[in-house]
Amino acid sequence: MDERSQLLRATLIAICVLAGFTIVLLSMTPISSPIAEYYPNVLFAFCFAILIRDPDVLPIWTVTTIFLLRDFVFFEPIGLSAFLFSIAAIVTRDKRKLFGENLLREWASFTLILSAVMILKSLILWILGTSISDQYLILRSITASALVYPIVVGMLWGLFGIERPLSVQKAY
Repeated sequence: MDERSQLLRATLIAICVLAGFTIVLLSMTPISSPIAEYYPNVLFAFCFAILIRDPDVLPIWTVTTIFLLRDFVFFEPIGLSAFLFSIAAIVTRDKRKLFGENLLREWASFTLILSAVMILKSLILWILGTSISDQYLILRSITASALVYPIVVGMLWGLFGIERPLSVQKAY
């Protein structure tokens, strides 16, 4: 494993831990609302963008571990997000040539996959009879995540130099 891959994995885990501590601190405020639902899903945005560009850097077990840590930190049902986002990562990795043709198509694919995961997660929680967030909060989180995705792609390109592979890029 090269140094860039290790740095990228360490960065993703650091983002997870930092976001978790931020959410835990914010949840201690007197606001009585599910804090994790208000913010964009930056972790999945990073994972999706990396899996489109360089899937060898981010194996599926790393995605599963990151989202399992996320479940612990955000006090969500343990393993549910890890399972759903791992399946989304497998689909992304297998169909990356379809998703990564251009940024607009990649952006729409990210939004659709994230929407499917969030709706499936809410459906599973509803079937199990646990409390689920308001649909407005889920829609707000999906919208915020979609708006943040181009920034994440720009950060990956600017900080780590990760671009689309030549097999996916088109000559414009």
